[in-house]
Amino acid sequence: MSRRNTTTAHANANRLAPMHSPSRSPSASPAPHTGKHKRPQDDVSGQRTAREGQHGRKRAGRPNDSGSSDFERASQQDSRNVHNDNGENSHGGEEEDSEEEALQPRGMACGSAETSPPVDEPHGHKFLAIVAEMSRRSSKNSPQNPLKPYKKAARYIPRTIGPFENIAQAFQIGLHTDEADDGDHDEDVLGLDPDARAHAKSVYDSILTITPGLSSKIWVLGDDLEAVTSLIDFFDHNQQSARTDNVSSMKTNILDFLPDLDTEINITNLSSKTPKEQRGFHHHATGRLLCPRILRDEFDKDMEKFCRKVHNCEIDIEADDYPSFLYPDRLDEHLLRSEFLVQCFRCLFLGPSKAKGNSGSNGGRPSIAKLYNITNITPFMIAYVVVLARFALSSSPRWDEHNGNFSLVELFDNVVHLFTDEKWSTATLEWWNIQVLGTKPQSAVA
Repeated sequence: MSRRNTTTAHANANRLAPMHSPSRSPSASPAPHTGKHKRPQDDVSGQRTAREGQHGRKRAGRPNDSGSSDFERASQQDSRNVHNDNGENSHGGEEEDSEEEALQPRGMACGSAETSPPVDEPHGHKFLAIVAEMSRRSSKNSPQNPLKPYKKAARYIPRTIGPFENIAQAFQIGLHTDEADDGDHDEDVLGLDPDARAHAKSVYDSILTITPGLSSKIWVLGDDLEAVTSLIDFFDHNQQSARTDNVSSMKTNILDFLPDLDTEINITNLSSKTPKEQRGFHHHATGRLLCPRILRDEFDKDMEKFCRKVHNCEIDIEADDYPSFLYPDRLDEHLLRSEFLVQCFRCLFLGPSKAKGNSGSNGGRPSIAKLYNITNITPFMIAYVVVLARFALSSSPRWDEHNGNFSLVELFDNVVHLFTDEKWSTATLEWWNIQVLGTKPQSAVA
């Protein structure tokens, strides 16, 4: 089995069969540091490393995720807050609710879901009917569509939890853990090591947290395998759909944000309509941004030679070789503070028209930031934009977790892990909130 199963197969018993290969399995213990990337506060020539090693992080923990957005209160809202679909596209509009009627929650607290009292039997039957509707992938475009709150929450998953999560596994582990007595886990059914199991449970709890009323209703499904599978398929389909929309938008718009290097080092930028296969190390403009910052001087000395070595596998670039686009062009110590990355973030969360800081319009569609009332930028949002930008700059024709030896999954994990440095994290997130939202981070409401 691959590291994660993101297929949206039809309902069948195999979806909830015992699994023996984790989707997001962390290492059991830290490995010796590789020295390949540096601590956030150091420049690229420093000696200290940003983490304990390429595989030395535990995925069960989620740094600085309280106060990520105001969407958590959705778990306490009634699912009647539904509105017309507008359809998301590369021009920055996000489907679902209008800006004026967006939910008003307080911030996501990944890792433990807020639970509500179980619903009574009539409401339980109503929820079963909603789940049955999920299996039909209803596309009714009416304010009364009961699937809308669940679709809205599912589309938030890649943006605030992660784009590589195994939704089926998260639900399986979460439901099994909820049903089991404390410490009474069936290892044969779970088939995961403790860290991977904890991460899957964390993802499950996060999904309950961002989904209106789900924590109080999910018990209704019981042992109904068909209903559980329908719920999983619905969430998986819609979270993949959101990621696909975001990938498309980033791929379409990213070349508009390339820095102008024509007069400085004689690099001509690409046209915004340049095909994907001509990006990456096939062109100096994108190649320089993808080049590890620690190797950029070598790149600048002979760009053609460097690109040729990459294509011939003489230079092996991996996920812990932080690309140049994560740094300001002349201030190498400020990892994750490049104007290019900020523009990519604004493009995705505020809309392409606002990527460069202007007050343009998204054509009447609410942005992701407005739809989910995002008041704080989180490490997971930044890491999400980083992996989307890395893919969009590359020559890879289609979204894939791996591009040769380069793993987008590991890049995502590496960026998130940077924020375990509390002092650096606080300063960096404050900077990001000012750049994107114009305000300092807001404290989570207890």
